[in-house]
Amino acid sequence: MTNPVNESAFPFTGAGTEGMKLRDYFAAKSIPIVPKQTAYNMKPKESHEEYVSRRAYEMADAMMKARAS
Repeated sequence: MTNPVNESAFPFTGAGTEGMKLRDYFAAKSIPIVPKQTAYNMKPKESHEEYVSRRAYEMADAMMKARAS
């Protein structure tokens, strides 16, 4: 069985290269639903972009875990 983190969402790009990883796809799709930043949720010196990216990948990881069970 392949590592689900390395699984491709779009395995063929048509250009002979590897497609987007499923984890990256899930993260990209979750960006619109990432909650707005709050001082409570953000790490010290974390920008809004860093916060959204971190939360998107946390959500993607949760989706990967749910998918595996």
